Amino acid sequence: MSDHDPSQTDAMSQLQAIREQLQLESQNRQEAEKALRISEERLRKIFEHSNDAIFVIDPKRDRVLEANPKAAEMLGYSRDELINSVQVSSIHPEEMEQVRAFGDKVLKQGYGWTNELTCLTKSGYNIPSEISASVILFEGQNCIISLVRDVTERKLAEDKLRRSEARFRTFVENAAEMFFLIDPEGKIEDVNQCTCNTLGYSREELLELSVTDINAELTPQQLWDLKENLTSEQPITIESWHRRKDGTVFPVEVNISRFGSEDYPREIALARDITERKQAQAATARLAEVGELAAMIVHEVRSPLTTVLMGLESCQSLELSERHQMRLNLALEEGERLNKLLNEILQYAREQKLELVDIDLVTFISELKSSIEESPAAKGKFIAIQSSVAEASIRGDRDKLKQVFINLVRNALEAIPEGETVTWGIEVANFPQHIRITIHNGGDPIPEETLHKLGSPFFTTKSEGNGLGVALAKRIVEAHQGELAIYSSAEAGTTAEVVLPQAI
Repeated sequence: MSDHDPSQTDAMSQLQAIREQLQLESQNRQEAEKALRISEERLRKIFEHSNDAIFVIDPKRDRVLEANPKAAEMLGYSRDELINSVQVSSIHPEEMEQVRAFGDKVLKQGYGWTNELTCLTKSGYNIPSEISASVILFEGQNCIISLVRDVTERKLAEDKLRRSEARFRTFVENAAEMFFLIDPEGKIEDVNQCTCNTLGYSREELLELSVTDINAELTPQQLWDLKENLTSEQPITIESWHRRKDGTVFPVEVNISRFGSEDYPREIALARDITERKQAQAATARLAEVGELAAMIVHEVRSPLTTVLMGLESCQSLELSERHQMRLNLALEEGERLNKLLNEILQYAREQKLELVDIDLVTFISELKSSIEESPAAKGKFIAIQSSVAEASIRGDRDKLKQVFINLVRNALEAIPEGETVTWGIEVANFPQHIRITIHNGGDPIPEETLHKLGSPFFTTKSEGNGLGVALAKRIVEAHQGELAIYSSAEAGTTAEVVLPQAI
């Protein structure tokens, strides 16, 4: 066994260690290169398949150094055209001042974002763009890599939303009802001009108030309970009282609905001043009371009047002097006139209960014409029916409609001299499913100051009239869900117009 030199052994050990170190470094380098290749491949795939256009640009030389397929697709160029022929300034021909400012900002701080630039396509179309950029070392120099997103659809949606909001604001501002937007604490967030005008506040003043400041009835607890019961699907309607800036109050009908997210629920309230409605309801109630009173009075007067008339009629069998006979006849005439007036008052005061049957107005009016022609008012005068329809079916009360048309035609006959004609027309109305009946005469026109009073109870221009004929006719027509109107002028004459719904 030979002796070994210790120094040789140490050298061998060192060589072995160096070899192992080199092998480890080579292995690490290979792994790093592999990881780098994988990373580069991943980045290349991201670059190639990105849904955003990606450009690498050299702002100093006004060049596109690299571009992905999406960039070529978005601008309508081939990739080779973008890199070899297209300049940055040709993509932003009208915006180079903004582009240079944006590029300087990116180079200075390392990154940047803007949505104020557009990109011009090969076909000449400007694409609204959102650009996110950062600094990248490319071919040994600092360049800019930009991710460009086509935001055309977003811009269109935003513009549509702005127009919708503008329309909504216009609608709200011009609405005839008060509008309130209420925050979760019951404070007023927004109002329209009608609210300001109605309550007497400026918009700024109202935005400092809460609901309970203008509602004369709601307490904070009641407001909270009301808000708790609200949903976006089911608005509620309440009647309450609002208080103006001057302290006066007025009745309102308020429609309230939930608005906004669950995290920040708000309410929209539309309030309508119902002062006139309340007054009309009160007037209707008073009229009902008056009607009941009138019916009671008529009943109380008609019974003794009937007895008086019976007594006067029995006196007709007596032999009286001419003077006393004349007074008896006058008393009988006045008694009958009073009895007729009481009957008409009773008819007007009562609720119009209809016995509806199917009626063909063409046949009905033709039959009615024959009986009216036998009346004294028609002596020496003519009635002409003009119908543009073969038949006109409605649902109506024959007796009550007969009363309406006899009254209107008789009035027309009384307005013309002998030898002239009253025209009775039947046609389809201007709005669907309705029939228009007109009764026209060419007599003296009704004065304008008188015309609007026709139909009012006890208003009459006749010396022997009581003013209930047209008023009662109007009530009967309205009970049929129709309308009665009277028009008059020197040129056109006078026309009574009745519009009734057709039978369905």
